Amino acid sequence: MNRKGATGYWLNFTGFVLIWLIILGGLVGAVLTFYGQDYAFKKVESVLLFDTVKVCFENNDFFDSNFKNNFFSKCGLNKNVLESEHLVFVKNLDSEEKEEFFVGVYDYQTQCELTDKKNNFAKCKKGIIVKNGERFELIVGSNQNSRGVVR
Repeated sequence: MNRKGATGYWLNFTGFVLIWLIILGGLVGAVLTFYGQDYAFKKVESVLLFDTVKVCFENNDFFDSNFKNNFFSKCGLNKNVLESEHLVFVKNLDSEEKEEFFVGVYDYQTQCELTDKKNNFAKCKKGIIVKNGERFELIVGSNQNSRGVVR
């Protein structure tokens, strides 16, 4: 039997398989890195939404019944997105009637005070706004995961 080329063949085959395993491992790693985790934009999103609602609040009367019915169109916001994963809460601090306006998930107001290591709770931006001599508390929260948005 002539076995002079057998060792070279198996070294070539082993190298070929090793290169393909490295390429496939790189592809799997790239896909897991890209699709593996949610992006944590809750806090940034709540700050941007806070600024939008603040400008809308300064230009409109939040406690007018006409405004409550047309809040989404007047502020340029999407009703479906805000009602499912966000909170917009405005409260008149100086009124005896305790006027309140809110849209979205009311429980996020409680979640804003809680913290966790896994980032499961809503992230919020709070502020006091003065309009016409009255103080208003504005709380805007977001609990929207980016994975559900980016498809």
